[in-house]
Amino acid sequence: MKPIAWTCSILLATVLAAGCGLGQSSPAAAPTTGEPRIELVSISPDPPKVGTLDVTVRVLGSDGQPIDDQIERVRIVPEMVGMPTHTVEGIFAAQGNGVYAGQADVSALGGTWQLKVTAELKNGEKIEQVFEIVVQY
Repeated sequence: MKPIAWTCSILLATVLAAGCGLGQSSPAAAPTTGEPRIELVSISPDPPKVGTLDVTVRVLGSDGQPIDDQIERVRIVPEMVGMPTHTVEGIFAAQGNGVYAGQADVSALGGTWQLKVTAELKNGEKIEQVFEIVVQY
């Protein structure tokens, strides 16, 4: 294949992949049943922008039911993918029915961030879920 044809083929494949959403990041999928999990309910602003994000999550037990009375605390640690760890921890406030709301500081840069959410239960167990988001400027 000629060099120009090869370059055009690669460029076309890249454009098609981007148009199909293959280059987009989204929250990690949580299992639907069988183990305790944390679901991402909302992030505001949406799409996320550099600054402080309002984050809402739901903590569910292995039976799929919301966990409230067993939770000691729920916290969030935002980390910039590919950067040295420099995190600011945020604590969530219980809203009822397994829902917790808090804030995440992503004021450093736009780009791909991981939001590590941990629910610490009163019995010492932890439920963790990492959500990958793309923060815009």
